[in-house]
Amino acid sequence: NGCVANWVVGNHDNGRVADRYGFEMVDSINLLTGVLPGIKVVYNGEEIGMQNTFIRWDQTVDNSGRNLGPYHYQEASRDPERTPMQWNDSLSSGFSSNDTTWLPVNPNYWWLNVDAQMSAE
Repeated sequence: NGCVANWVVGNHDNGRVADRYGFEMVDSINLLTGVLPGIKVVYNGEEIGMQNTFIRWDQTVDNSGRNLGPYHYQEASRDPERTPMQWNDSLSSGFSSNDTTWLPVNPNYWWLNVDAQMSAE
C-alpha cells in the first residue's frame, strides 16, 4: 500500500519512557521498537533511559503549565521531559558550556549519561 509504520514511544509532549513504564523496561522497549518493521523514532534521551526532571514553578517555561498557575502547573507542564540531553558528567551535562540551561539538567546526570553508558559496555 506504500505505507510505512512509525514507532514512536516517546516525544516532547509525553513523560519519558523510564517514568511511564519503569526504568527497568527502557532497554526492552528500545529493542522491541528497533526490530519492528518500519521506522523507529527516538526522542532525545530515550535511548539512555533519561527520566523526567522535577521543575519548580519558577523554572517552568511551558505555557501549558504556566497557564494553570503555581499550584497546578505540574498537571499540564511538559517541561519535565524537555530537559537537556545528558551527554556526560560535566557542567550542564555536556549539553552546554553555560552554567545554566533553558531548563535544568536532571540531578542524575552524573551517572545517567551517554559517556557513562558507553564506558560501561
